[in-house]
Amino acid sequence: MDKKLTLERLKDISQLGIIFAALLYVLGFLTVNAFLARFGIVSFDIINARYLIAGILCLIPLSIILWMAWHVGNKETYIPFSSNGGWERVKIGITVIFWSHFISSVFVQLFNAAALTNKYSTDKLRYDGLGKYDLSSPYLKFLDELGGMGFVLKMTASLSIWIILIVCFFYLLATILKFLSKRSTPKSEKPKVAASEEKPKEEKTSVQKPIHLFIRRCTEAILYAFIAALFTYAYNKIRIDIFDFDSFHETKLSQGTFFAWFFSSVAGTHILVSIIQDELHKPIKTIKPDFAAYVIQTVMVPIFVSVILFGQTIFPRIPYMIGGGQPREVQLLTSHPALMEIGTGSKLYLLGESSQFFYIAAVNADQSKALQINKNEVEFMTTKIGSGSAVIKSASGSSIIKTGTGEVIEAME
Repeated sequence: MDKKLTLERLKDISQLGIIFAALLYVLGFLTVNAFLARFGIVSFDIINARYLIAGILCLIPLSIILWMAWHVGNKETYIPFSSNGGWERVKIGITVIFWSHFISSVFVQLFNAAALTNKYSTDKLRYDGLGKYDLSSPYLKFLDELGGMGFVLKMTASLSIWIILIVCFFYLLATILKFLSKRSTPKSEKPKVAASEEKPKEEKTSVQKPIHLFIRRCTEAILYAFIAALFTYAYNKIRIDIFDFDSFHETKLSQGTFFAWFFSSVAGTHILVSIIQDELHKPIKTIKPDFAAYVIQTVMVPIFVSVILFGQTIFPRIPYMIGGGQPREVQLLTSHPALMEIGTGSKLYLLGESSQFFYIAAVNADQSKALQINKNEVEFMTTKIGSGSAVIKSASGSSIIKTGTGEVIEAME
């Protein structure tokens, strides 16, 4: 029995794993092709590991969007406009805006962290202290001989002194306040009243004054106007930041772009999800038989739109080091005359690749083009150019020193 149960559990887990992988693959397929479609390219590769990575990058924020939209639309938190709980609606609206901004900043920092590839100099391994506020490093210079351990010990000592000073300051402040409170005159105690003499407490009924109700309604109206303005801004921001040929000069993901996509997705999904939740709270007899299909259609619309916009605005700005679609400048060596002509005077950016083609964008001030180049036509591709110098033997036998950008700085016979 135990073996059968174990086999059944493993079978269920494997089925869930297959469904999850298929979900990632579909999301990744939509994301990558939404990006490539901006350049007239569609990839139908059946096996492409990039789809799984792109699916993960899309699924994480999309899951948060769906959770927020469902939570806001839930009957326990969603309050009809006709009720008197205006401050609750204001609180919910402010909470959604705050968390959308906070989550956007977190994702942008995480995605852009992968682009911090600049190397530090070895001086960074020598602790310089806190400047004029450092109370210990000037007396611990001998620890520099210990290398990395000296860095750790000096920084520990520097931070520990300030932590101790801060703790002592607050402890002293608390002691002074406690001493002052004891010296203050005690309040006169009220005479105790017998239990039989106590008057029964009257239940207070909350009655809103017209002026209070007017202020609440005005506050709600201002909040809804602010959300409408924010949604309009997010829509315009997305339309501006859709990745195209004029986007290669700045491929870094900004918080404004991610917030525009995230907030508009939450708002759009919430509108449709709230309709479903209204139906779910009706009596079972009144629910239509085709309600399940209606739910799927209603939820799929905002999800599909959100995924497509993710592929056209966010994915192209996620660094390629973590599987994003950020284009990178390349150089091609080919003997094909047409490709050689296109590469002259243009910057070439690698958009992606399939099993047969490289997807290249040739960006030029006069005219830009998107190319599907057969891999057999490319002898080799330079994907990164260092900042150092290299010595290259020319055909005549002389040595030419070139910088990483290809500039000749010296020639020797």
